[in-house]
Amino acid sequence: MLRFLGTPMPMVQVKELRRTYKEFQASGNFEVLVEALERMRDAYAADRTGPSLPSASVRVLNRQDLHLICFDVVSS
Repeated sequence: MLRFLGTPMPMVQVKELRRTYKEFQASGNFEVLVEALERMRDAYAADRTGPSLPSASVRVLNRQDLHLICFDVVSS
């Protein structure tokens, strides 16, 4: 649970976490807090890992694949 809470979260999850914590502060029921956090972890844990890429699809870049792009910025 601590590992889940220690990872960066999108704002949607942060808002849900804050709402859950405010409910805990009002009720003081630790079991309800833990259950809500477990539901969040189960719902969002897969989102955090991101899509897994098979090792065969990883492309190695060569020097010929790189292109130099220059932008001139003129400020007055």
